[in-house]
Amino acid sequence: MSMNDVKKIFGYNIRRLRNTLGLTQEEFSLFVGIEFRTIANLETGRNIANSTNLQKLCDKLKVHPIEFFERIPNNSTESKRKEIESVINKTSKNEIDAIYKFLTAIKR
Repeated sequence: MSMNDVKKIFGYNIRRLRNTLGLTQEEFSLFVGIEFRTIANLETGRNIANSTNLQKLCDKLKVHPIEFFERIPNNSTESKRKEIESVINKTSKNEIDAIYKFLTAIKR
C-alpha cells in the first residue's frame, strides 16, 4: 500500500466521521480545533494529520487512532449504515416522518 493510499483512506475516514456528526468542514474545523484548510487537505488525501492534529481528532471524536486508517468497503453494512445516518442528520422532521412511513410500509 502506498502513502497516497494511506492518505486517501485517512481522508475518507475523516469525511465519514464528520458526516456522521452532520457537520460541514467549517463547522468540523471549529469543533476539533484544526484550521479549515487543513481539514480540507486531510479529507482530499493531500495531507495526513501530524501527531498533534491526530490527537485533537481522537480526543474530540472519542475514537482510537486506528479508526482513521481502517479501510471500510463501500458496500459494507457498516458503510451503508453510516451513510444513512449522515443523510438523516441533514434531513428535516417532515422528511424523516415520510422516510419512516416508507420504511414501515416496505418492512411488512
